Amino acid sequence: SGSSSSSSSGSSGISLEKAKSIALSQVSGASSSNITKAYKDYDDGREEYDIEIRYNGYEYDFEISASSGNILSKDVDRIEYEDDDRYDDDWDDRYDD
Repeated sequence: SGSSSSSSSGSSGISLEKAKSIALSQVSGASSSNITKAYKDYDDGREEYDIEIRYNGYEYDFEISASSGNILSKDVDRIEYEDDDRYDDDWDDRYDD
């Protein structure tokens, strides 16, 4: 029931750029420079985009349907900086004598 409100142009679906903008719209203040991963994936024969955004101390993971642009899943994790080599505390090793 209902008319085709979504302009389905074949099975092309949405572009990666569109998927990025959908994900960014979910993370207030983030910009495309905060996207750390963006690629097309296949899950159960479905095409989807995996988008990862790191912003403001959090990592956001989105799975977005390539056909409809719907957000299939959203995962938010606090980034633990001790996992990051840039914040390694090697500098204090020289006082270990």
